[in-house]
Amino acid sequence: MVQGIERRKHSRVDVPAKLVTNPGLRAINLSESGMLLASRNKILVDSRIQLTLDLRGKIVEIGAVVRRCAPSQSVYEEDNMVGVQFDPLGATLLLTLREYIDSVA
Repeated sequence: MVQGIERRKHSRVDVPAKLVTNPGLRAINLSESGMLLASRNKILVDSRIQLTLDLRGKIVEIGAVVRRCAPSQSVYEEDNMVGVQFDPLGATLLLTLREYIDSVA
């Protein structure tokens, strides 16, 4: 199998599905710059979305842009895998996100 070129700037960590509290979305993994979500619905690439994350009791709102949406290749075949890139994060929010990622890594 041919592997693609890794373009991510930050490593990702697996996270609990309930990390995202938006209806219809489940978290798969998370990095400082984006995350992978599962959705029953297709979401158009380049769409802007607002995510609500529960980082162990710290509720944060993060704006993001959908960079890819493709049918799942896993046991959840009815789902779409949605890759999002976060909008630029302020220093406090970035620190909160880093602390959460370090705690689950």
